[in-house]
Amino acid sequence: MSVLFSWRDAVVCSGAFFAIATEALIGLLLPLLALHQQLSPTELGLLVAAGSIGPILFALPGGALCDYFGDRKMMTASAIGVLASTIGYTQFSQFSALFMVALVGGLFRGVSWVATQSYALGYVSADRRQKFMGQFSFVAGMGMLVTPLIAGWLVEHVHLHSGFYFMAFWGGMVALVAALLPEIPKSTVSEPGGNGRKPIGTVLVAGYRDALPLLARPAIVLIMAFTLLRLAAAAINSSFYPVHLDQVGIKVVVIGQLFALIHVGTSAGTLISAQLGRLLSTGSVLGFSVALSLVSIAAVPFFDSLLPIAVLTLLHGVGQGISLPQILAALGRHSDASERGLVLGMRSMFNRTGYLVVPVMLGLMAEQAGLKTAFVVVGGLLLALVIPATVALVTLDSADHN
Repeated sequence: MSVLFSWRDAVVCSGAFFAIATEALIGLLLPLLALHQQLSPTELGLLVAAGSIGPILFALPGGALCDYFGDRKMMTASAIGVLASTIGYTQFSQFSALFMVALVGGLFRGVSWVATQSYALGYVSADRRQKFMGQFSFVAGMGMLVTPLIAGWLVEHVHLHSGFYFMAFWGGMVALVAALLPEIPKSTVSEPGGNGRKPIGTVLVAGYRDALPLLARPAIVLIMAFTLLRLAAAAINSSFYPVHLDQVGIKVVVIGQLFALIHVGTSAGTLISAQLGRLLSTGSVLGFSVALSLVSIAAVPFFDSLLPIAVLTLLHGVGQGISLPQILAALGRHSDASERGLVLGMRSMFNRTGYLVVPVMLGLMAEQAGLKTAFVVVGGLLLALVIPATVALVTLDSADHN
């Protein structure tokens, strides 16, 4: 990978370093909290799913608000929300209270990541987009690599709550990044108090209304399908993957290292994604990478020793890393600048749909039939959806090139 071209490039990418890493941290810390509180598998599944309800409901308005208020303001507000809500996990032990914290925290984390991506896509020119978004994704992966190592060490050697305090600090750093960046004008954004400014309620409703025409574009629909399937695979490792590791006696600090290994793979995947994109169609690359991610994570419960688990974990990360730049670049190709926040909000909604459904399915099935059966059945169902999505996108790619 070439070096970042400027100080501002580095600051833009640092937003990814902080914003998305909170998802890696909650994927590690929330299952550990559930084990500490002796919650049932179903309750853990519901807690993970709760973090997706807010983002699903507000992803489209959140993207529209990025277009309306500006990405920097949304980055700042959401970062403060991430900080406050994360501390909330340390203040409650009842399931109902934790559910509400998860609900609010998921919303703020989702908006933070949407706003950060929206800024990056608006910042970079079209001719640099694929390369820059690969760099952006690489830095995001580095954040997700470093943070589980730190959090795992803190949980092992200090206390579980120290991991959440670290996560609160990390998510709050997005506000500092926003303060260092200039505002990027958008055609749909008007300054507060400016002429023609719409009421906030109108903006929220418009987010859903304006999204409907986007879903009439076959390319957008298929990209969203891959977005859902990609994050459905990630939802497996962010919910019951740590539970299996705990059951086979792996220490928390090593669990943190395995989470970091996912993001070693993710970072490696982002580095080869652009090259694969030049050799193969977008549909082929996405089909391969999402299938790799699914199969590898679904196979984890068949192993109790560290080495095969580590290999599968690494492959899961590689699949995740290859797919992200392809999805972001494809969204850039198939949307206008004025739609960028809305499209990214839609992507966040589809991301979170996977996180809403998969953990609950896993929890219910694990409680009745065990983790191994749950991983195989859910992974198999998702893989069955990857195949037709791949065929459809490859066909569309071929038609576009002819």
